[in-house]
Amino acid sequence: MNLLGMEKTWKLKVTHTDPILCESEIHESKRLKTDKPGSIIFDGRYEVLVSLQGYEGGPKQQIGNKNTCRFCRCSDPSHFKKIAHTFPEALGNKWITSRDECDSCNAAFSSFENELINAVKPLLTLGGIKGKRGVVQTGRSNSSHILRRKEANGLSIRSTVDDFGDAIKVDPFKRELSIRHEIDATRFVPRLAYKALTKMAVSILPHSEVQNYSKTLSWLQGSSVEPDFPKLEVALSFGSVMNAPPVIAATLLRRVDATAPFPHILFMFCAGSICFQIDLRSDHLEDHLPPVPDCSISINWKTIIGGTDDINPPPINYSSQNHFNWSTLEKTNQPIKSISIHYNLENNEGHLEICKHITPQLDLNCA
Repeated sequence: MNLLGMEKTWKLKVTHTDPILCESEIHESKRLKTDKPGSIIFDGRYEVLVSLQGYEGGPKQQIGNKNTCRFCRCSDPSHFKKIAHTFPEALGNKWITSRDECDSCNAAFSSFENELINAVKPLLTLGGIKGKRGVVQTGRSNSSHILRRKEANGLSIRSTVDDFGDAIKVDPFKRELSIRHEIDATRFVPRLAYKALTKMAVSILPHSEVQNYSKTLSWLQGSSVEPDFPKLEVALSFGSVMNAPPVIAATLLRRVDATAPFPHILFMFCAGSICFQIDLRSDHLEDHLPPVPDCSISINWKTIIGGTDDINPPPINYSSQNHFNWSTLEKTNQPIKSISIHYNLENNEGHLEICKHITPQLDLNCA
């Protein structure tokens, strides 16, 4: 349970600057290879509707019907001059683009993507996720607290503190060095960040499903009256430190039984070291559901880069989820308050501790 004044942490294992993955269990489904569309998972409750992946050395992909925008239905060829990335380039997507997103919608959606980047900026820096201009820096250049990539494999931390003893500590008994770094309070608009995730999910919906999301399409384009959402839940987890694998993976899971008490479609999106989970709200296919408890979207996920039926590369295992309510239109601080790196001086191993802001406006009761 989240209580005002308490701090929550994520703990990951780190060794030197190698891309180390945090340990995680897969509940109800062991994904030993990439699940293909049509696969039935989670004890028959969901099927894999769409599965897309882009990675270093992999093929470039163009999706959607050319010159017909799935969002606004524009069909003028002169309005499709720009390259529309299906998933944000700032999150590392260099491989998957959409032919059915017009220039006007692409420009409008960029503001959503900027808010999503601001929401997870420290995680992008920590994971080393390379966007259009390299790995993003956390903290302004004149700030007292800067987190950035100084070189290809190096994480640079700069802090100006009043009490040096609070920032760096040595435990002579554990032979452990601890460095605590405060994170500058980058601000973002949660609902717009949520729209960015929704736009990605809608971008890969099969045409047979698009008709079930007319209200969502209108919402993404900026309907005249913004709906009053009491809760827009996002589950966020983290999966590697220092050098995030250059991979993006998107999956839509569709409920097998239309009468089952689960959301119709779940969207999983992983970019290197970060994994998001949301339910994609349809116009009416969830009308029979009772009020959904907080933190109900909680799938321990893993991504496998490439691979075949015979070869299973090592997976990226994502940590336990942290749940947020991204319904507010008010600017608020991104969730990470500080990081602590604990380094064992004898075996050169350690772990990273991420301390989360407690923000009643964003936090959910996961008790």
